[in-house]
Order: sequence, then structure tokens, then C-alpha cells
Amino acid sequence: LCVVTPLVSAYSIIFPKQISTRYRGNQIRNRIRSKRPRNAKLYSSTSQGVSDDGQSKIPSYTHSDIEWRITPFEDMTKFQRLKLKLASKAIRLDCAIKGQTPPPVLCPKGGKAVLEARLVSSKRRLFGKVPAIARFGFTTNRGPSCPPIDDTIREVFQREPNNVNIGAVIFMVVEEAYRSRNIGTLALEVIGAIQAYQGCDFTILVADDNGSGDLIKWYENRSFTRAPKLQDLMGSPNEKNGVSMLGFTREYGVEAWDNLNLKW
Repeated sequence: LCVVTPLVSAYSIIFPKQISTRYRGNQIRNRIRSKRPRNAKLYSSTSQGVSDDGQSKIPSYTHSDIEWRITPFEDMTKFQRLKLKLASKAIRLDCAIKGQTPPPVLCPKGGKAVLEARLVSSKRRLFGKVPAIARFGFTTNRGPSCPPIDDTIREVFQREPNNVNIGAVIFMVVEEAYRSRNIGTLALEVIGAIQAYQGCDFTILVADDNGSGDLIKWYENRSFTRAPKLQDLMGSPNEKNGVSMLGFTREYGVEAWDNLNLKW
């Protein structure tokens, strides 16, 4: 896309030739804690924050119940957020003028973003903003592999890691009242679709459930596997900050964009 405005540089359109970046351990930890985060005003998390094993009698959500919205990461200033909002509107306007279909995904520059889940049926708050019921941090740039990841791919997936690209889940937090409703599973599908679209082959994360093992099993039931060789790489030696895990990104595919109510 070509939009005649300097604001567009604030966004990074995901195409196959996007520049790769390496990830730092402290940026790719999925730390689900039992204590409420210090700076969290609306959201809370526990070791069961994304648990939705289907055993609860509470009805589970589907993608038709959720509006997914990609937002800037928390460390972005208000002015930068305003630039992103204006840039997205400019891109949509340019597509409309040219009779083109807007890209299905548009992520802010900076290498990471937050995926917010909002109920379609929720009543709008002041100024028309729907409150988020869950938030999920993830990387928006595909990163190159490295020897520990390559070794894990060979051992676990029995394939030669030729030119593989890596995405990461940074955190997953679901409001307590909406847990065990399938939101975590749906979020992994959306993140997987986004990262697969940008050319990622595998997704990595660190799952911290304070040693209970429940969160580990939850991820294993969703196609992730333990990756002991990645513990140091992920900033969690000897599982100090959780268990490193690796999943096949394209497990969720990219063919279901019409079923994802995704906004950017």
C-alpha cells in the first residue's frame, strides 16, 4: 500500500519480506501470576487466567462473540497512539479511494502489540469505548531462529529447520469473571493467524503457573510442547520464571480471516 502521508510510517504492514528482529528473553515471557499486576487497573491474572478446559458449565465463547482489536503496547506514549490512530484511518481512506480491500492485519511498529478481546454484546461506555475483557501481548515482527530453537525443532517436530521464522507470545491476561470461557484458546488462534500471515513458522513463550503444571497442560492441549533447550534463551534458566514452550504457528492457519472479527 502507498498512502501519501508521513503518518503511515507509524504502522508496519505485514508482508512476507518484513524485516526480522531478534527477541530478548524479557520480551517473550508469558508470565501468568497469582498476584494482581501493580499497574493493572482493569485486568487481573492468575495461574488459571487462560484456563478453559471445557469442564465448566458456563457457556464458552466463539469468535462470533468477540471483537478482537490490535492496540499499541503499553509503553507507547499518547502522542504515538494518536499518530497510529490517524495513520490507520488514512490507510482505510486511501484503500476506499483506490477501490482496494484493506489488509486483514495491520500492526503498529515497535515489534510488539496487544490483542484486546471485547464482547460484541457489551454495552458501550462513555465515548463509545467497549471495555476489554482480556489482553494478550505478542510480537509483530518475525524473528530469525537460533541453534537452541533449531535443535528443538529437529527433536520435537522431526523436520529440518531451514529458514524458519519465529513469533512469540509475551503475556496472556483474562478478566476473572470471563475465565474458563474459551477466550484463551480463541486468542491463540488469532495470534497464530496473525503470525502465520507475517511468515512465522513457530511461536515461543514461557508459561509460569507457579509449579502447578496446569497451565503447562493447557498449552500442551493446544499444540505447544516443552522446549528445555530454550530456557536460557527465554530468560528462565532452570525454569526460574516458567517453562519455555514451542508451538507450530501454522497450526491455526490463515484461511479463516472471515471468521475473525479483527479490528486494527
